[in-house]
Parts: sequence; structure tokens; C-alpha cells
Amino acid sequence: MNATHVRTVRISGSIRWRGRELFVSEVLNGERVGIFEIADDEYEVRFGPILLGYIRGKNKLIRVKPGKRRRPAPKNSHPADRSQTSPR
Repeated sequence: MNATHVRTVRISGSIRWRGRELFVSEVLNGERVGIFEIADDEYEVRFGPILLGYIRGKNKLIRVKPGKRRRPAPKNSHPADRSQTSPR
């Protein structure tokens, strides 16, 4: 499953989404993240196979908390297939 959208994380740790800046992580500065549509106006934000959080509408990124149960990664999101969401 390929990302619906791809965004590059800025030096501030944010991405542009529908005219707004959403904070993702400063650690991912310069990296590309994949945004996958999972329902009408609901998206998952992933760095390779790692689920970072969800976007609903224009709202801020809803982060996944450590230790919480996560949805499985989409098919074809194996670390070797990171070319869709990361330049490395």
C-alpha cells in the first residue's frame, strides 16, 4: 500500500497539511513521512513501518502513545520498502 500523500519534515519538526503546520517530531527533520487515508478524512502518519499518529480533518496530529496497541503496518511497508516515505 503506497502513501496517499508524502511530506518532508521541516527543521521545526512540522509538516504542511491542508494549509496548516502539524508538529510531527524534530528528530525526523528532513525525512519524508507517508500519510495514508484510512477512512473519509482520517489519515495515518507513518515513518516507514512506524505509526506516528493520526490526522482527522485539519486537526493536529494525534500521536500514538508508547505502549498503546497499534494498527498493523500497511502491506509493503517493510523497512526495505521505505523508499515511498524516506529517501534512505
